[in-house]
Amino acid sequence: DGEWRSRTMPLTGIDPDVAGAVPAMALGWRLPHELVQHVLDFFPQHVQVASSSGRGTVVIWSSRSNAPLQVLREPNSRVVDTKFLPGGNRLVTATESGDVVIWDTVAGKAVRMLRGHGPEEEVLEVQVFPDGDRLVTLGSDGLALLWSAASGEVLQRFDQNGYSDDCHRHVRVLPGGGRIVTGISFFRDSGAIIWNVSTGLALHRIHHGNTPARFVEMSPDGSRLVTTDAQDAWLWRSADGEMDGQLFGGHEGWINGVAFADRGNKVVASCSDWHATIWDIHTGGRQMLEMKG
Repeated sequence: DGEWRSRTMPLTGIDPDVAGAVPAMALGWRLPHELVQHVLDFFPQHVQVASSSGRGTVVIWSSRSNAPLQVLREPNSRVVDTKFLPGGNRLVTATESGDVVIWDTVAGKAVRMLRGHGPEEEVLEVQVFPDGDRLVTLGSDGLALLWSAASGEVLQRFDQNGYSDDCHRHVRVLPGGGRIVTGISFFRDSGAIIWNVSTGLALHRIHHGNTPARFVEMSPDGSRLVTTDAQDAWLWRSADGEMDGQLFGGHEGWINGVAFADRGNKVVASCSDWHATIWDIHTGGRQMLEMKG
């Protein structure tokens, strides 16, 4: 309804590992400054929230009661991303040591370990396909890997010309599950790549220039993508990889996040200079509103 509602979560008596994983921004929960939330995911059907701390602990919370429902402990490394699988009874975590773990959220136990990225490579991000049977992970080795959630087998590899480290920065699954998009950040080749999941081949390469890519997001129907560098954003058609508009914010700070809104009709970006900008995608990226905090 456009109104922000805030709630305070009491921390008295909560285990320090649990407190460190409290979602500081989710649902307006407020925390002491030293307790930093790293990654967050929601499962609306079960009204659950998963968050992680720098201690390798993932906590599943009830967003109704603010109570922790389950604590998952990854002893070997910091958790850098987490996603619920359909049904809400399984959760996948990615770590900076390269491990991908599927958890039973009811029993609180790891049920499968996925290893395919380099032994000293960080897994930067994980996404779940709509059917829940497949996952895609993004590694600092420059690879995106498609996995079977049931067997842990690598089904497909997506390799951007062997570039490593800062090559892929984000991965998204397009509706239908037949394509994925990875954001690429390389000094001579920044933008995004749309991939065919079955063949592992690139369908379209999107170039927005030589400035490093920061974010890539897709519209709810998958028809459009938005990529950003530090200060500008570009709109693209996913069907052919062609530009659909360039979005200029006129702000001085860096873009900290971007998302589609209003059923994909608008793009919203937040910036480090406390500005938030809204663009209309049907007018070639005309700026509609700029807000400053």
